[in-house]
Amino acid sequence: GSYLTYLRNVNDIVNRGVERGCLPKTSTILDISNIKGHGSVDAFSQKNYFMAAKSHLAKVTAELEVFIETSIPPVPANGGPKVAGRDDPPGELTLLFVAANPSDSTRLALDEEARDVERTIQQARGSIGVGQGTTLTFKSAWATRAQDLLHVLNQHRPDIVHFSGHGSSSGDIILANDNGESAPVSAELLGQLFETMKDNIKAVVLNACYSEIQAQAISRSIDYVVGMDNPINDKAAIAFATNFYSALSFGRSFPEAFAQAKLAMLLGGYSAVSPVLLSST
Repeated sequence: GSYLTYLRNVNDIVNRGVERGCLPKTSTILDISNIKGHGSVDAFSQKNYFMAAKSHLAKVTAELEVFIETSIPPVPANGGPKVAGRDDPPGELTLLFVAANPSDSTRLALDEEARDVERTIQQARGSIGVGQGTTLTFKSAWATRAQDLLHVLNQHRPDIVHFSGHGSSSGDIILANDNGESAPVSAELLGQLFETMKDNIKAVVLNACYSEIQAQAISRSIDYVVGMDNPINDKAAIAFATNFYSALSFGRSFPEAFAQAKLAMLLGGYSAVSPVLLSST
């Protein structure tokens, strides 16, 4: 194509950028209304138009950089909502590992899962450069009682809540009572609880048996929720969790991290259970 066509394309790109809000309204538009067409412009003039278009692109790029720097607020250091796309995690996330294994329930390797998740996060952090990936801060709450949930969620204000423990086929997760014995919490109550926490919680991972039912209730208010469609053993749970948080640490989005963790389970031979990712939209 001609230099004139190139110049017109530059103007079209700038116009579309302004219309869609990707470029500031002050972006420079070159006046080419007096140009009649390719046939009326000699080669020398076309070269001048090409150089003008090249210079114009550089100017628009500079304007765009200023626009980004001045119009997008920074991510707050502590507390408050973080600025990011819905799918892409921000530069820092707080992960709260909530564990419950009542005395009258089957023993689970929750300590191993927590240890392996925290170690995976640390290993990923050591493998990426400064300012790259997503920094996950690991926190935990153990022997969680039903009445503790609101307190620990308000105390830590996590971006991600990871529950590790027992779930029932009737749709409950099993926490503990004051005596350390099983205290079922229904899917409906879980949904109501996370409705009150939707300002800061971006994702919930229910690494427990039959937790798809609870995930459905929670997904009414939380962007991303992971549940399990069948019983899940310790090794499969650890395989999913470590690969999910490893991928997040390397900057993957929540759906991408989920897909990788699910694949890791299949590669490890854990095909009896299939994780399910639910979204609020």
